[in-house]
Amino acid sequence: MTTQTARTLAFAAEMEGDSRFCGVVAVAVAADLDYPTAAAEMRKAGRHKNEGSHGQSYLRALHNLGFKTEKIRRYGDPVEVVTGEDTVGPGSPLLGGYVTAGVRTPVTLKQALVKHKDNGTYLVLYSRHIACVKNTLFHDWTGGRRHRINEIWRVTHG
Repeated sequence: MTTQTARTLAFAAEMEGDSRFCGVVAVAVAADLDYPTAAAEMRKAGRHKNEGSHGQSYLRALHNLGFKTEKIRRYGDPVEVVTGEDTVGPGSPLLGGYVTAGVRTPVTLKQALVKHKDNGTYLVLYSRHIACVKNTLFHDWTGGRRHRINEIWRVTHG
């Protein structure tokens, strides 16, 4: 299946009468699922309709689907600042949040992923929100809002 955009998945969620669905959207993008399938997997992992993803149900859902996850960054980790680069990977601008590192310097998502310049899949956890970076594209139905990054997880096929 071709990866659907976060906005398309958010529209599907709203059509099903769901809310607080960012975890479902992130799992759907990461695993190349449609919204109903991702929602069913999240239900198995403990999420209830119209409720946010409690704990790390999105990681449990991905594990149940045969994916592996690895935490690669958490809030306060030291940051390597890179200048003159506007992409995480070849040719695709990365938009969105920033992280305040240990020295309280605003850092963009591209800087947080500087060591991971590949066409991989990453879950980006914010305070009360989650998004997905897949093949260097940032998938977040909230648009260009800025969030403080709490954790970043790499998602790979099991």
